[in-house]
This record gives sequence, C-alpha cells and structure tokens, in this order.
Amino acid sequence: MTTYKALHGKKVKYLSSDPPASVGEGQVWYNSAETEYKTSVLVAAWTSGGNMGTARGTMGGAGTQTAALSAGGGNPGKIAFSEEYNGSAWAEQNDMNRPRSYTAGFGVQTAAVVVGGFVPPAQATSEEYDGTSFTEGNDLGTARYALSASGTLTAGLVFGGTVDGFVAHTEEYDGTSYSEQNNLSANKAYMSGFGTQTASFAISGQLSNNTVPVNVESYDGTSWTETANLNTSRGAIAGAAGTTASGMVFGGLANNRGGQGAPASALVEAWNGTSWTETSNLATARFLPGGAGTSATSVLAFGGRTAPPTGSFTTATEEFSEAAVVKTITDS
Repeated sequence: MTTYKALHGKKVKYLSSDPPASVGEGQVWYNSAETEYKTSVLVAAWTSGGNMGTARGTMGGAGTQTAALSAGGGNPGKIAFSEEYNGSAWAEQNDMNRPRSYTAGFGVQTAAVVVGGFVPPAQATSEEYDGTSFTEGNDLGTARYALSASGTLTAGLVFGGTVDGFVAHTEEYDGTSYSEQNNLSANKAYMSGFGTQTASFAISGQLSNNTVPVNVESYDGTSWTETANLNTSRGAIAGAAGTTASGMVFGGLANNRGGQGAPASALVEAWNGTSWTETSNLATARFLPGGAGTSATSVLAFGGRTAPPTGSFTTATEEFSEAAVVKTITDS
C-alpha cells in the first residue's frame, strides 16, 4: 500500500491544533485534538455586497473594496450622484458639480478625481473629491468620454476615449493640471485601466473600426508598450482593480460596446504580474460597471448594465476575495 510518505517524501504532521491557514496552505496534518486530518486550500469567490442606492452604469469608480467611491454615470439620464461604500453598504454623498455619464475615476475614497464624460457634448471637466464634496479643477487638454484612468489624486493618468471619434491621447495629472504625454498605440475607447501613473495598464476596449482587441498596453511613465494579452476579447469592459503586479478585469460585452447580439459578460480575468488567467465569474453578467480594489485578491464590482442595447441598469455589488481556508479531509 502506498503511503503519504512514499508519495511526498515526509510523514503527515501530528499537531494539537491547526496552524494558520496561510502557513498550512498545500500541507496535510493530523489534528490530535479533533482527531481529523486537515489541509489548507486557497478559496477564491465572489459574494454579494450591499446594493447601490441608484442603479446606473458608466460611472467613475475609485478606492478599495472596503472604501470605494462611485460618481456620475447614467441610467440612462446623466447623473451627478456620488455614493461611498464602506465594505458592506453604500451611502449617498454630495453630488458632483456637473452630471455626466461615461466618466473615469482615479484615487482613493477621500482623495479622488472624476474626469471627462458626456452630457452632451464630450467633457474636459475634472472634479476632485475630498471625502465630503467635489471641487472643479483644471480641465483635461482634450475633452472626451468613455475614457480610462488610473493613479492617485496627485499622480494620475488618463488615456483613450472618444470625442467625435476615438482618440489615443494620454495625459498625466499632477494634482493641479493635466499635461499631454505619448499616445496609446491606437485610438481606443471603452477600456479598462488600473495601476499607477508610472506603471499602468490599458486593457482591451474597442478600436475605431468597431473591433475589440485582446491586447493590453503597459505605461512606464513615458510610453506605452504591448504586454500579455487577455484570454477573451471584450468591449465595454470598464471594471478593473489592482496594480501591474496583481490586478483583475471583469464584465464587458462579447464583441463591442453595444452592438446587437453582444451579450453582457460575467467573465473575470486575474493578472499575476506575468499573465492573465480566467477565474470565478461574476454572479451578475454586466457591462460598463464600476470597479475598485488594490489587487487580484481584493476587488469590488458595482453597477453596470445587464444586456445591450437597452438592458436594465443594476445596483448589484459583488466582492471578490481570495484567502487560504482550513478544510477537514474526508473519505468521500
């Protein structure tokens, strides 16, 4: 009979209590107090969070899973509302100065920027949020909507979007004003973006010929470079969280930003610093959602639309967490 030692080169540990789950991950031990064989496994899953107060999509999102901000958007009318999330529930806060849809957000809950958008026309407006109220700052150099953003209030990055046509423009924000930088490799809109001003991703989206690429571009503070592709191309992906070392994108449309026959997607892909891997799907398929988070193990997805071109807006909020959990080994 083959033994555990013969298979793994060591005996099963005999312990009086379970070690911390993160320490015991991938190991097997015998808990003498409970007379059970145990192991620790990595569990990754989405769970329901508190619903938003107002159903909407195309909003600006910022912050973390337990301290997020949602501002602006449409349902389909243009919205100035802002809401804060505390890890369990959303609460309405002071409105933006201008109602806008198809905005982008960056920063943290108490120091955020909501930029660009559509009224019509396309907007160059940039507003800073201090945790209480919004204050208009200096405008973008190029007005646009369906743009993407990343970074912090004092070191932000804004890229892509559309005016009368898609653009590749990139602008950096220093906390006071925007300055033009090197462009993306192509004119794109409806992308995801996450990272910092000097290490950021522009993910998938839609090209001006209405095709949806799988390509991802990385910004190093000076220029954009192609990096590892997504596994599945999606437009109107818009939900993203993390850094260039660990991040996640979710939702979107199977082909373009709103074309006929393009179902909303529940697909989720995680970035580990080298490649993209499909992981647990969202419970609610959606496109143009908001997103917040610091890594691929702590993500918040909120709002969005459930079906194109006229599908309903949702208030659904989902939290993604990845953690080691101790499990009892059974014979079944």
